[in-house]
Amino acid sequence: MERDAGFSLPTPGYLKILSRSGAYLLELINDVLEMSKIEAGKTTLDATSFDPRSFLGDLEEMTRLRPTKRA
Repeated sequence: MERDAGFSLPTPGYLKILSRSGAYLLELINDVLEMSKIEAGKTTLDATSFDPRSFLGDLEEMTRLRPTKRA
């Protein structure tokens, strides 16, 4: 949708928010699958770095801009 010139949303940035939300959802699903593998003893836990400030900033942006219903 981001590459389609004929597709437009009323407020710029909605596609960016949707894309970021989809990426976080994919990450969450992958994390749940990884935890189930760990619990089943099929893999090991690898520590990775995490930037909570960036995560919380993105989360705030995703929840702050909400589409409004138009009559």
